[in-house]
Amino acid sequence: MELAIAAFLLIWVLHLKSSQMITNRDLTDYFEKRQLSTHSHRYVRDCQPTKYGNVTHQTQAGQGLLSSTVTLPITQILNFIDEFEGQWGQTETNSGHIAFINNPAQTVSVLEPLRDGGCKMGARTTAVETAAKHNCLLAVNAGFFNPHTGECLGNIVSYGRLVRNSHGVQNAHFGIRRDGTLVFGYLSEEDVLDETNPFIQLVGGVGWLIRDGEVYLDESLKAECSDTEETGTMEQFFNVKAARSVVGSDKNGRLVLANVDGRTSSEG
Repeated sequence: MELAIAAFLLIWVLHLKSSQMITNRDLTDYFEKRQLSTHSHRYVRDCQPTKYGNVTHQTQAGQGLLSSTVTLPITQILNFIDEFEGQWGQTETNSGHIAFINNPAQTVSVLEPLRDGGCKMGARTTAVETAAKHNCLLAVNAGFFNPHTGECLGNIVSYGRLVRNSHGVQNAHFGIRRDGTLVFGYLSEEDVLDETNPFIQLVGGVGWLIRDGEVYLDESLKAECSDTEETGTMEQFFNVKAARSVVGSDKNGRLVLANVDGRTSSEG
């Protein structure tokens, strides 16, 4: 299965009309003091492989685009347990969930914490509480926030409403445009504010894992690195064992959400 994935460590909620709830622990003790990269969009263009030219993001037609019908069942959720040999020869186990969502332009939303205006007022809440207030039946944390003020970080668009403009800060993003196109990768401020085919949903994260079916982790680390977190370097942030959440798409244009359970530095 081909995936276009941007890995996010998360706070906002993706809303899906489905039948189950997904939540996960996060890298709280690792990233809570993190500040997002201040690299320019030109820096990202210049440091990416030549074959991508000046295009710093990937687009894909979402399943059904803006069709008035929704393919049923809306979502399929798979649980997994993966056993593997650890660094010292011991058996380790990973577990989590993968959800495949049909017709994402009709079924997926990016929501502010708790309610509209939650980012501006620094609302702090769980994905479960936000999901309940919006009648969401499937939810996953998404995006970064400032732990001191509660301020949301990165670019955010909810139902076509620009919640936050990060003014060109370069970190991986996931979005859905008005015509149903799925977007993954790095966005300039002009991309975010484009009115010819504006974003109806947009949320930021950190790390782009797979681009055009190829591993893109090293390139992504270069695009987002050099700044040092209060708790460690970007490379440490990428490599630390922990719970992780990723968002992507398959070749049929379905959205794919994957959650790996874990605990910072010991499981994940």
